[in-house]
Amino acid sequence: GYNTNYSSSWFLGRSGPKVNVTSTGGSTTIVAIGNPASQGLKGLSTTTGALTRRLLETSKIVSSTVPLLGDAAPGDADEAILAATLSYGPSLNDGSADPFSNGNTVSKKFITQGELLVESFNDGPAYWDSASQSLNLIQQGGNLSLQAACEAAGSCPAPTDSSSTYLQDTRDWFAIHGGGKGATCNILMADGSVKVFNDLNGDKYLNPGFPVPNNLTVADYAGIGYKDGTVELPPSEMFNGVFLVSPSGYKVFE
Repeated sequence: GYNTNYSSSWFLGRSGPKVNVTSTGGSTTIVAIGNPASQGLKGLSTTTGALTRRLLETSKIVSSTVPLLGDAAPGDADEAILAATLSYGPSLNDGSADPFSNGNTVSKKFITQGELLVESFNDGPAYWDSASQSLNLIQQGGNLSLQAACEAAGSCPAPTDSSSTYLQDTRDWFAIHGGGKGATCNILMADGSVKVFNDLNGDKYLNPGFPVPNNLTVADYAGIGYKDGTVELPPSEMFNGVFLVSPSGYKVFE
């Protein structure tokens, strides 16, 4: 969440994708809304908005597996740098009196300009691109038919460029407690419980199941985060699919 050391899940801030559903000859096609030239379902124009209690209560996903907040990862260096010092006192930055101080001479500095901030929320559905050896966000306008079907069946293949399936990009969470391969990350779930997840390979990130190879270069891993395919967020403990509510029953009559 904003102004905290915790990062929210994509579900908390966006809950799910907006989709177009068409049925032809008994076959249903589910396509994400958006500009096909753009990646990521991060904005309100392509998602259904903040998570609600009503949606959780109608979801077939158990609330104890729906993540809300977790220990945040360091922000991206090209955008998460504090632009101005956060402080208060009797004077403004230019030396003039602060009109809101009301004569109070107490001053306090919270965060100094230039400090690295943390991420605010996770980026949503993504897949492993074997051609570019990178983790890519879902393409806007992407076909989610197979994703909806495999989630309904209870088992999805690994999310790759050839499978047309996706998992949540969870790299905005970070195992900040402890050290080495014993580091942990605390995640608040939708039922109010807090689960502790272990970083099993020492990269500080928690992989939900992206098949990242373990033979890439140091430079490659610097741009990926996950350093192999070790599953640290098992589906039995955390849902990292796309649909909290299945779109299979959606109808479009006009």
